[in-house]
Amino acid sequence: YNEYKSYLSPKSSSIFAPHTPAALHSSKRKGEEIMPNMTITRFYGESGSDQLEVRNDYLTSLSDLTTNSKPLINTLSILAGEHRRYGKIICEVIEGHILKVSTKLPCLYLIDSIIKNIGAPYIEHFARCIVRIFTDTFLKADEKTRKLLFKLRSTWRDIFPVERLRDLDASIRDIDPNWPKLTEIENPGTVHINPNFLK
Repeated sequence: YNEYKSYLSPKSSSIFAPHTPAALHSSKRKGEEIMPNMTITRFYGESGSDQLEVRNDYLTSLSDLTTNSKPLINTLSILAGEHRRYGKIICEVIEGHILKVSTKLPCLYLIDSIIKNIGAPYIEHFARCIVRIFTDTFLKADEKTRKLLFKLRSTWRDIFPVERLRDLDASIRDIDPNWPKLTEIENPGTVHINPNFLK
């Protein structure tokens, strides 16, 4: 049990990098160079571009997320925050992208950053698809990545509804029975822990 607890970090906002609102807001804004040698596509949604343009523009920027790049994750989080009115579209873009690409973990870190730093309406939108996204990523991940996914999942206690997290954990246990029942640990009661998952 102590070994398992060492993997939980309740105060951590992200295991990829400390994505804090202050850090995001200190970055350059719309259309400016936030990463060296990279310019993020400018959105014109506020001035009347249609939903298709927003979808295509965000996907263009998202396609560059092939590694765990904190600057790019911050940039994409800022863009999501500046276009909350298109939150459902941006969520659909991220969901569709992560299900297609082979390197999925950076996109999950992006989701983590958006839900923790931007919040509404993204928490509600991602809650509808997080089980599918997380399960697909876990299914195709190696053991090292699965441990990282476990750490990431353990930071979502106060973000997603407990029912959705319970569904997520159940889906992962169908793949790996050693996956702990985190919702029972996060909501004390009868706790069943299989330490083999962390060995």
